[in-house]
Amino acid sequence: MDRLRLDEALQRANVPVRLTAGWQDLFLDQTLHQYQSLRARGVDVSLIVGPWTHNELALKGMGHLLRGSLEWLETHLADEAPAQPRSIPPVEVYVTGQGAWRHLAEWPPAAGETVHYLQPGGRLLIDEPSGGAPSTYVYDPANPTPTLGGLLLSLDSGSKDNAKLESRSDVLTFTTDPLTALLEIMGTPVVELAHTRSNPHADVFVRLCDVDSKGVSRNFTEGFLRLDPTLPLNQVRTVRVRLDACAHQVKAGHRIRLLIAGGSQPRYARNEGTGELPGTGSELRPCTHTIHHDAGSLSRVILPTPSAYHE
Repeated sequence: MDRLRLDEALQRANVPVRLTAGWQDLFLDQTLHQYQSLRARGVDVSLIVGPWTHNELALKGMGHLLRGSLEWLETHLADEAPAQPRSIPPVEVYVTGQGAWRHLAEWPPAAGETVHYLQPGGRLLIDEPSGGAPSTYVYDPANPTPTLGGLLLSLDSGSKDNAKLESRSDVLTFTTDPLTALLEIMGTPVVELAHTRSNPHADVFVRLCDVDSKGVSRNFTEGFLRLDPTLPLNQVRTVRVRLDACAHQVKAGHRIRLLIAGGSQPRYARNEGTGELPGTGSELRPCTHTIHHDAGSLSRVILPTPSAYHE
């Protein structure tokens, strides 16, 4: 059975490989891991990531994928070289927000960092906060924060209007001012939260949304972390959440919004707050989460940006 394990196969493969995925595909992270592993070993590997969910790969993505795959097969398997050799890019990604394909030499592309800091009052700014009271929310497993879109296998997956989620009392939002110039995000964003909690058994769910000029907020990447229950409750600690990879352009005049919650049910089984295996407990315990954002306890969003950006 070990020979059937994917990680073992990644270490044995020595033939050209073509990988396909979508930015809203549940298996995106696995596909990118395969790409990185094969590329690190010097295997001839190409990658294409479109704007699709998993279900859309064989529907909306079929035409684009089929054309590219036929060219790739002709290059690698034809008995004779093509009459007109094609230059097939190693990486092709669809930049959501811009609505265009981009050819890259590798994924992720070389990028710097653009950092936004959480502020009192739900603001998200380039400048570090100078002070202010922390923000709190209560996650109640009896009324768990629901999943809305994102990376799922169901027909409800993908980018959605987040208004219903943002209106919940167990969801915090932090939003930038309208951007004065477009911002490209390419790679894996990270959210770092200066955090305390009332219950050792707790989760953190974060999501980034693009808020258009009409105020519609649509998700483009998210992340989840089950917290270590052995850490003390009375100390502010930095919770670092790695979000899903993305290639997204936020247009000038749009805003970036960070959502923070204590879960996303049913994509992630609700944390019952007792330490028992999900679905096996007989008790539900809520958790109060506190996000600190002052000069001594910084919370921030780190965005991989291919070029320097200033508001």
